[in-house]
Amino acid sequence: MRIVHLLADRKLPRDPDSEAASGVVHAALELARAQVDLGHEAFVAAVDKEPWQEEWRGVRLIGLRQVRWARVRVNGRELDLSQHMPYVLFTGLHGFDVAQAHHNPYMRFLRARARVAHFHADPFERGSGNGSHALRPADFASIAQHSDAQVAASHFVAREVERGLNGSGHVRTVYNGVEAHRFDPLCWGEEASHLRRQWGVSQGDVVFLFAGAIVPEKGVIHLARVFARLADRLPSVHLVMAGAAELWGGALQPPSRHNADYEESIRTALQAPLMAGRVHLLGKVSPSQMPSLYAASDALVVPSVYREPFGMVALEAMASGRPVIASATGGLPEIVSERTGRLVVPGDEAELEGAMDSLAEQPDLRHRLGLAAQREARRFSWEAAARDLDDIYQSILAKQVSK
Repeated sequence: MRIVHLLADRKLPRDPDSEAASGVVHAALELARAQVDLGHEAFVAAVDKEPWQEEWRGVRLIGLRQVRWARVRVNGRELDLSQHMPYVLFTGLHGFDVAQAHHNPYMRFLRARARVAHFHADPFERGSGNGSHALRPADFASIAQHSDAQVAASHFVAREVERGLNGSGHVRTVYNGVEAHRFDPLCWGEEASHLRRQWGVSQGDVVFLFAGAIVPEKGVIHLARVFARLADRLPSVHLVMAGAAELWGGALQPPSRHNADYEESIRTALQAPLMAGRVHLLGKVSPSQMPSLYAASDALVVPSVYREPFGMVALEAMASGRPVIASATGGLPEIVSERTGRLVVPGDEAELEGAMDSLAEQPDLRHRLGLAAQREARRFSWEAAARDLDDIYQSILAKQVSK
């Protein structure tokens, strides 16, 4: 089967092992890799400034040039199809069995025997800064008309998609996965020890990790304020932050001033522990470095204040045997529980501080939660996700044959 994953305006790395990417891009790449392992021919395509082609783990990576002339007027309104037309032309030329659209589920004019809209986010999420990411009734009507099935990254997202489609769709939940063997902390002991020495972490110190986009939705400012207070009371805690604002950006978008200001506010909140060498800002970290980063940490914190659709880093940390403190919002409670970490009210700094304090002061609790987290993570795999997608594809194609 020939399958193409389309990334709308998300930035596709030419070398996914060494370049950081957003969670949506990471998921599309891993699904394509697992599909290659099942014997399919898989492509991942994104619109970029220049056309290019690479191969990664058997997956063909395609950069498509933006079609700047593709603007049309419909009912007196101008539609900008400059980032959609490259996908229309690409799918029209290559005879795909399946076209799977990630991030932006606009699928009109795409050519494939089966068209699948893949939702990695709450379709009603408005977002911060300028503009809204929320889908409108007309968007849902287009999705229902031009896709054969809709895939959601969690039951939470599936419920929201079903609400938007109002009974006119075919929605299935397909959880993201994790390569559990790749995150086994026993494989990363030497690298983890090196990182802790590099950070100046003493024996018995506790390292909290944040990994992800530094944007308001992720609630990083709350973590910064909480950690500043925690570090003032506990001399044994460190905070490691891996990520940057532009992880959420597209290949053709300029850097957001709004997010740059947000990053600066976080630095300001962390000024005292930064000066004391207790905060370590790593910026963007490549996927190949993440397993050692989890292994060098004692717990992950996911302080999101928006309805987090899934939580890829939470699952990776759990596979690494690390407990997770996460906001009880969106799809996160489908992964994290009180058996594997701590769930807190989004934006409630007192509750977040209490959870971090508890894990910092109780090594036995961290160990017990981490073991349970590692067991729980084994339920999720990219291979299982690829097989679930196969079932969806086959169901679509079988219906077409029977017509």
